[in-house]
Amino acid sequence: MATVFPLFEQLWDFFIKQLRSVLFGALILLGLAVSKYLALPGLERYDWLLIYVILIQVFLLLTKFETAFDLIAILIFHIMGMILEIYKVRFGSWSYPEPGLFKFFGVPLYSAFMYSAIGSYVVRIIKEMEIEVKQWPKWYYLLGLCGLIYLNFFTDTHGLDYRNLLYVLILVLFWRTRFSFKVKKQRYEWLAVLGFFLIGLFIYFAENIGSFFNAWRYSYQLTAWRLVDLGKISSWTLLIIITIVIVVELQRIANLPIFAKKITIKNIIKD
Repeated sequence: MATVFPLFEQLWDFFIKQLRSVLFGALILLGLAVSKYLALPGLERYDWLLIYVILIQVFLLLTKFETAFDLIAILIFHIMGMILEIYKVRFGSWSYPEPGLFKFFGVPLYSAFMYSAIGSYVVRIIKEMEIEVKQWPKWYYLLGLCGLIYLNFFTDTHGLDYRNLLYVLILVLFWRTRFSFKVKKQRYEWLAVLGFFLIGLFIYFAENIGSFFNAWRYSYQLTAWRLVDLGKISSWTLLIIITIVIVVELQRIANLPIFAKKITIKNIIKD
């Protein structure tokens, strides 16, 4: 029994840190769920959701849960997500079937905040678990990889999907990279590629919840809701790689003391 309780304490600590890190995303899912069954007067549902997510972001900043520096990575991902949404909706990959005043090329403005929530998670989990990065690839390799990943999200719409090549590049670049994280007083380490996949899998589950509450719908969900295609796990895994690279590279470039206390980027390969 002596070994059971320390294990339980570590699992509980891991769960609480994860829960704090997904706060932004969890609140968005809560808003999607409530707004589906509770109609508010004056504005359409998508418009109320935009006001709601903006208030969440302001709240997180005012309470110091997120800082202005954190917001840089979150905003970058927000813009990238909005561009991708407009393109995908334009070519029918998915749709937002409900009406709304604050729509841009058929995309409700609240939708980009769901990408921001992913950026918020990465920023927060690094702090919560005191993540250290070991054997980080050189920035120009990562720039090329992320560019190819982002481009593939556009080309695959037209049948040019080269993600198998991307998997090979990811394994080549990250085969030595490790993420070290702290649970209670114990430090653990795992492969970066495993971390990418697990976060991608988690986002896939969240995506199913979002589509169930009509946040958006894929073409095969328009008549009746069904589980999102399992292939989306790989898409989210690729997208999370871009997110993590943005966050880590911003930390490396800025090297601000306020973050050095909580985020330690170790063994970055020098140019």
